[in-house]
Amino acid sequence: MGRHVGKCRKFVWRCFLLALIGLFNKIFYTYDALLWYGIWGMVLAGFRNLSVRKLWVSFFVIFILNLFIKQSMDLGVLVFGSTFTNTRYVGAHGLADIVAYPVWTAACDYMRVTLKGGVLYCLSLFLLGYCIGKSGIIEKLDRYVTIKSLLLFAVPYAVFVWMNLQFHMPVLKSIGYLCGAFCYALFFLLLYYRAYPFFRFLEPYGKLGLTNYSMQGIIGVVLTSLLFIPCHWPFEYVLTTMLLFYVLQVVFSIAWLNHHRYGPLEWLWRCATERKWFSNKR
Repeated sequence: MGRHVGKCRKFVWRCFLLALIGLFNKIFYTYDALLWYGIWGMVLAGFRNLSVRKLWVSFFVIFILNLFIKQSMDLGVLVFGSTFTNTRYVGAHGLADIVAYPVWTAACDYMRVTLKGGVLYCLSLFLLGYCIGKSGIIEKLDRYVTIKSLLLFAVPYAVFVWMNLQFHMPVLKSIGYLCGAFCYALFFLLLYYRAYPFFRFLEPYGKLGLTNYSMQGIIGVVLTSLLFIPCHWPFEYVLTTMLLFYVLQVVFSIAWLNHHRYGPLEWLWRCATERKWFSNKR
């Protein structure tokens, strides 16, 4: 029992640190999701003792409750008292203005957007992932990544998208997005399994997921405020530059993992989780 409690505390502490990383990222990028993920990760710990069946029930209840709340009210307006227009990244603001923007205000701005999209939506998806993991599906993932499984989600995805275009119902849109997420995930997993040697070079990039995700937001804001907007770059130049930056991240990830076990942020996160320094050299 004590061992399970210790693991839970460690998980909550790890999620708290993730939230702090997200708060730091908001110095540059308002819509960084790590703060929100860390908060819901800590909430998820409260479901750890439920059986797989009760977890699935909890997911469906929270998902449906979120749909009801989203359709009935705008929690962003209800909590903050007014509609929200983000002026942090207007063309007249340079990098100094963006960095000087209060971090807590940036967190509240993101909260407004999240509340409008459904306060419980993220928690329901966390529960869904927990259900999938606890059901043992991940350990037998190759059994589920098939053309049949892909079609099982692709068909309802197309149907719900069409129905939402016809009737403009948020419920249909949310269910369609969920089916679409499974559809895209299965498509890329199927592609990965069928052409594994070709895509193997992307594995280091995924192992540095936290570092690469954070750098994309920070560098993206820096380039936009110092180069793209002041120099009036056309969209195709911006897109090409960001694709080149992605390629650089892939190369950096491969080179970094040739000499280190974890990415820079991943290593710091692990050290803070364990509350001790350890070598990152291979």
